[in-house]
Amino acid sequence: MDSNRVRRVLTAVGPVAALVIMLGAILLGGHLLETSAQIVSTGLTSATKVLADAVVTDLLTVTVPNNQACHFHILFAAHANNGTNTQEHTGLITLAAAATSGGVVTATANDNIETVATTAGTLTDAWSATTAANSATLRASFNSSLDVTTALHIVLLHPAECSFTFN
Repeated sequence: MDSNRVRRVLTAVGPVAALVIMLGAILLGGHLLETSAQIVSTGLTSATKVLADAVVTDLLTVTVPNNQACHFHILFAAHANNGTNTQEHTGLITLAAAATSGGVVTATANDNIETVATTAGTLTDAWSATTAANSATLRASFNSSLDVTTALHIVLLHPAECSFTFN
């Protein structure tokens, strides 16, 4: 893809989407806007979910076709506030899943990059993946020392060959 076309695409989608597209390109081996990644809806696929403190919650389920593999890059921002103190936890999670010809899936979720800022206390996270026939579910738990719910916003970069649903 020539640099003028890349510049036009990145300008058209806006600064936040452009940043995510460029990050995705880096994560996908430097191939900007190739068919291995898609940006859906009006630029990004995203969702916000309120999580109870220290409770494991299903976030999204990926459908993995027989004899296929899927990878997802998830940017996240978790925010906790008790009216006096604020905690912010951001990062990048990867989810990789593969299925046998019989639909048996193995999956792994991995924290790649994390940054935490708090005015008091701690905000920790735990990520995991569970599997079933032809599917993998990404799960997360955030534990705030403020003992409040956490607002979690996630943005997805995903391959075209695998579908998903937010839980």
